[in-house]
Amino acid sequence: MNVLITIGSYIVEYLIAIFFLRDLWDYRKSKAFAFALGAGLYTLALVAYLVFDNLIVNLAVFTAIDFILALVCFRAKSAGAAACALFLTAAMAGTEFLTMALLAAVRGGDINAYLADAVMFLIANVFCKTLYFLTMRIAVAAGLRLSARRKTREPLFLFLFPLSALAILYAFWRLMTEVGKNAGLETIVAAASVALIASVILTFVFYGRTTQKTEALHEALFEAEKLRADTEYYALLDRQNEQLKRLIHDEKAHLAAIRGLSDEPAVADYIDRVCGQIGSESAFGNTGNKTLDLILNEYRYLCREEDVALTADMQAADLSFVAAPDLISLLNNMLDNAVTAAKAAPDGRVLLEIGSANRYAVITCTNSCAAPPEIRDGAPVSTKREDGYHGMGLKIIKKTAEKYRGTFDMKYDEAQSCFTVCVALDPRTEIGEGERGERSSESGDGLLRSRDER
Repeated sequence: MNVLITIGSYIVEYLIAIFFLRDLWDYRKSKAFAFALGAGLYTLALVAYLVFDNLIVNLAVFTAIDFILALVCFRAKSAGAAACALFLTAAMAGTEFLTMALLAAVRGGDINAYLADAVMFLIANVFCKTLYFLTMRIAVAAGLRLSARRKTREPLFLFLFPLSALAILYAFWRLMTEVGKNAGLETIVAAASVALIASVILTFVFYGRTTQKTEALHEALFEAEKLRADTEYYALLDRQNEQLKRLIHDEKAHLAAIRGLSDEPAVADYIDRVCGQIGSESAFGNTGNKTLDLILNEYRYLCREEDVALTADMQAADLSFVAAPDLISLLNNMLDNAVTAAKAAPDGRVLLEIGSANRYAVITCTNSCAAPPEIRDGAPVSTKREDGYHGMGLKIIKKTAEKYRGTFDMKYDEAQSCFTVCVALDPRTEIGEGERGERSSESGDGLLRSRDER
């Protein structure tokens, strides 16, 4: 019976380790791979315990398997994986020693003889693993709050449940110690102990899932509001541009009339220079796509103010198949991220290229970058703090690429100190089909390679 309880303890320790690592880092492999490898490693740890039954060996094995799990299945660096593995082992050993100390204080006498009783051994294990789980959740909550990461955070009141469970388990100990052998009571206490730890773990799991869904809803509302504001802004800008075009046309007509009324060469030369300057100022956005022209003009002026060199290479700027709101959302986020990074670099520059490759429309945005971006949750850490939604821009870019059955890729070039975002869109995608968010099976890595080869 004690062997089955030990196996159950290892399963709980395995799940606690997986959940702890998941809260710290993104999966490097799939979730299924992480759970499968974790199950295999903890099975080896169980075998080592049953064969050697040595404290030093057990601690070394636990540290090794947690290190391997963090390094192989999660996006942890060696130092971080080692620190995490040591912390998990220390927390597990500490809670076991604390449980034994409490057991000695309650029972007194020979603890080993006390633990030979299956029900007492079960209660001790449930108490220990509940304490271990609570310790790791507190560590995660403290770590996320200190790092100000926007991820699922448990409120303090949620920890009242495991604390109450520990108090109930302690009461079970005292009850079993004072009552003595009672088969019916032992069965009830054993079942209640197992149900307690299962309830504690499931409460945190379901709360985490509910909170993640709520955050996803908030992000969707934020994205929709941002898109609405951008669309309205560019609609207003379009009306202003149309008025400005009419004004420029009228001014040119007036200047031409004045030029015809004067025989002075200096007047004619002055009017020609003014008309030339007006023409050069309005010639930047001339791609044939009104939405694209508006965005390019907007960022041309923005880059001037930020002292960033913006170059636009429109090899084949045919983005007519992209709905205007989608094009605004896509290019706004690409260029906004690029300009924000470029203006912090000594030689701020942004290159926007629109071309085609393998029947796809390819949009590539490259910006100078002062230092390699810090990657968190699979995306560069944003330096903008005003909205609190880390990585929303890249998520929107990726979502738009998926909508048009395309691909999304990004990379940092250390030699050139530049960051590149590449998006490919399928012109054959119909808007109705795109709304279903179908994915392409082609790899985004190949797009950057094909662009480099060209």
